[in-house]
Amino acid sequence: MIIEGAIERYNFDCRNCGHSWADDYTVQYVEDTEGGVWSFYRFQGSAVPSPGAGDLICPQCHHATVSGKLVGRHEVPLATLAGDAPRQRVSSTAEERREAAPDLPGTVGLTGTEPSER
Repeated sequence: MIIEGAIERYNFDCRNCGHSWADDYTVQYVEDTEGGVWSFYRFQGSAVPSPGAGDLICPQCHHATVSGKLVGRHEVPLATLAGDAPRQRVSSTAEERREAAPDLPGTVGLTGTEPSER
């Protein structure tokens, strides 16, 4: 079950060439049936390892000497049917909703910092 969702901003620095950049990731925290919590990260819609795991490659020099730091976070509230929050019944399929509009370009921005083009 999804217990939390967020957009997290990470700043990155390449220790090889000095290149710096920031990127935003969507993350969902999921609790399994045994009470363990797992994080699932996405970057521009694709599943990726945690940006803090140290598995990043510098987009400029292509070295794996990148350090990342979580610098901002925006929680995405989870919907619930309890309470009187505005809601609307959905009659379209997931595929119809995806086809209704093109994907937004780039990443989600949290601050005035421009996300990188990876």
